[in-house]
Amino acid sequence: MLPKRLSAIQFALNPVCVVVSDTTGDVYRLPVDRDCNLNDNSAAETRFLLGHFSLVTDLAVRGNKVATCDRDNRVRVSRFPDSFVIENFFLAHQDFVTCVDWVTDARLVSTGGDGVVFIWDLTSDSVNPVSRLKLPVEANKSTIVVSAVVNPSNRDVVALAVDGSPKLYVLLGASVGTELRLGCVHTLDDHKPLNGAFFDSKGTLWASVADNYEIEGFRVMLPNASGNVEKVSLEPIWNVKLSSGDEAVPDSKTTHARTLWLKHLRRKPIVENWKGKKRKSMS
Repeated sequence: MLPKRLSAIQFALNPVCVVVSDTTGDVYRLPVDRDCNLNDNSAAETRFLLGHFSLVTDLAVRGNKVATCDRDNRVRVSRFPDSFVIENFFLAHQDFVTCVDWVTDARLVSTGGDGVVFIWDLTSDSVNPVSRLKLPVEANKSTIVVSAVVNPSNRDVVALAVDGSPKLYVLLGASVGTELRLGCVHTLDDHKPLNGAFFDSKGTLWASVADNYEIEGFRVMLPNASGNVEKVSLEPIWNVKLSSGDEAVPDSKTTHARTLWLKHLRRKPIVENWKGKKRKSMS
């Protein structure tokens, strides 16, 4: 049992475990074959890994490294499972960070509320990103990226889903070089806003929407032999209808609980207290 609700979760292979973060900014390593109690830290398989001073929004494990990001614009790379050793901090984001994923063993992609996609190189002596791309801003639309995933079969391809938008952005040039570019944009025919995207093991890109107690899955595109993306049918492949009595399911006016949560991550304005010191407002 976790002391607070989860904010991110991922499996790790060495050692085999599940890595989770909660809304207090703590990250834990948990076993996959038995129940555990986080208050009992005596077992080697169950332990606290690392902590942030603010809410952890996403994490990604690859090999002997774990990347985490938080509400306060930070991206952190630590060793895994010896996470007390910090490899890097990346601080270029101007707003909260929502997504982080590994492109290669030495490259990392991150994005968030500022609508900017950054590529980081851990082998570089500089803490500046090797590549960046600002997503196009639509009229009366936010640029909060709610999902950023890397194609496992062609790591040059990154897909992004944006809050409140039916468009899925596919970026190229993530794994090599310093030029991150927009490859193509897929738009759902019924213009329902996306709430997530992911690649399967074969490199097929899938997207999902949640509206009016229904979750639909779409097969969006396939990479061809040259690495370019080919658009396929946007007809829904699967559909799940949820009970309208389930309070945890978003209603017709709320496309996804994570979207609401991300909107509330906007940092509070800085004001001066009675001593003249700056602090976050409580409003």
